[in-house]
Amino acid sequence: NEPGTGILPLIPDYTSNKLGIFILAKKKQQQFNFELGGRYDYLDQRVATITRGIVKEIKRYHNNVSNIGLAGGARYIFSNGTNLSYNIGLASRNPGINELYSFGLHQGVSGIEEGDPNLLREEALKNTLSISGKINSKILFEILYFDQAIENYIFLNPQNQFRTTIRGSFPVFKYTQTRARILGLDFTSALLLTERINASLKASYLKGSDTQNNIPLIYLPSNNLFLSLNYKVPKVGQWDQIILEINNK
Repeated sequence: NEPGTGILPLIPDYTSNKLGIFILAKKKQQQFNFELGGRYDYLDQRVATITRGIVKEIKRYHNNVSNIGLAGGARYIFSNGTNLSYNIGLASRNPGINELYSFGLHQGVSGIEEGDPNLLREEALKNTLSISGKINSKILFEILYFDQAIENYIFLNPQNQFRTTIRGSFPVFKYTQTRARILGLDFTSALLLTERINASLKASYLKGSDTQNNIPLIYLPSNNLFLSLNYKVPKVGQWDQIILEINNK
């Protein structure tokens, strides 16, 4: 904060200390591989905010919270080298400083952002299932599906209002929470046509839902399809490892 400018910082002054410890165990038994892990995090934050009323005062917060994460997985390797994997994980995340205490104009997005000091921590349960391998040593592939349920999902919610300041009129965004579910499917493959010619195909499908309000989630990445074809040029004089590629996304 620069006194006399009339402008308050978007996020307040704060100090943050975090301590984490994790343990990971692995076991291999014939064609099975097993993993089990756990993590504990302790976070201590001391924040000095400036009140939003006409009379400005300093209001201090002291947040000390603990999070626990658990994960487990198993992988089966078939005789032909194909891998089938399943993983499940339980994780939690505390709101960030910006999500809790933002208040003011965010110049980078030309919008006014408001945090909420009463936000709860996010808690997520994620399942993933994948299969990967190769066909005739020429085709490599991986297919991955995931399903993630998130309680108290935090996002920047656009409000149906504009606020006028000395710098102009700007849309207002507030950090809010909801119950969410995100599903995804990723596909990756590579085709080795010759020693010098390779092709690849990548596809990603993503669907997110605000299950509390029965509407789609915003700000998710687009579904996409990526194709490429590359040619490794033979050595030319001192030039080596030259690759020409054409792709489309």
